[in-house]
Amino acid sequence: MLDPTQIWLTVENEEDKKLAEDIKRRSLDVYPYKTIEIPYYRLKRYLVLDEIQIGKVEGKNYDVLAGELEIDGLTYKVNGFVPIVTLGADPFKRFLENLTKDIRHKHWVKVKIMYCCKDQAVWVEVEGHIGAIAPKRKDA
Repeated sequence: MLDPTQIWLTVENEEDKKLAEDIKRRSLDVYPYKTIEIPYYRLKRYLVLDEIQIGKVEGKNYDVLAGELEIDGLTYKVNGFVPIVTLGADPFKRFLENLTKDIRHKHWVKVKIMYCCKDQAVWVEVEGHIGAIAPKRKDA
């Protein structure tokens, strides 16, 4: 299903799944995608933020999911966090709801997030369900 604003796409039938897998495979061959696996219940706490950021902690060799929180005009970030991809939390929340709508006990499932750079789509897999969401553009 393509969202009306064309920000995200979720696969709903076998034909779409084959097409999405082919596009994802070609994307993964061209760009250096990295993967983060996070339980759904941990991911849910990020959905209250304005932005969901994926990146690295400076000087460390692991990828993290973090957020930027604004309270009373002040912006708070994780110390040493270097964002690579930024997603809007509202579109991501709708995307994730659509991607997990037929999954029972989704609280315990693992969400696999694949990202590479700020201009490329972020791929998400949840128990065989697959979808892609466009990163937020700072210049728009």
